[in-house]
Amino acid sequence: MLVRRFFEKHIIDLAIKSCYSLFRLAILLFSPVWFIIDAPTIATKLQHVELAIMSNDYCTSKYNRLRAPEAPFGMSVPHRVICAGYPEGGRDSCNHDSGSPLMCRSSGQWYVMGVISFGYKCAMPGFPGIHTRVADYVPWIKSVVKEIA
Repeated sequence: MLVRRFFEKHIIDLAIKSCYSLFRLAILLFSPVWFIIDAPTIATKLQHVELAIMSNDYCTSKYNRLRAPEAPFGMSVPHRVICAGYPEGGRDSCNHDSGSPLMCRSSGQWYVMGVISFGYKCAMPGFPGIHTRVADYVPWIKSVVKEIA
């Protein structure tokens, strides 16, 4: 299964693979994102940030501090997502980045690991970004691609 995506001015093939198991203890991943640098200036080059994979238990402990009408007892971070960022904050995806790929590289090949979903504000200390775990949706992706191919 291949997905086309612009990366550093070139189109490369990104194989969808569960690289979470390959990089469970890895520190850095690339999350290329288009973003607004200083409104109304828009970045003209694809941006990226290196993110550390964090445990979902860590994310749950942090996001449980939030209370909202839709989540009065806090928020649990399920297995179907990947938690990535840094405890001190400062590096993360932000507004308008949702849907961009969270990727890892192995043996020269880029793999789509996740899709930026949401976070609390932008790069806030103690609140890593939440990314949809692509590997859990590969059967569905294959069925949709097969239908439209």
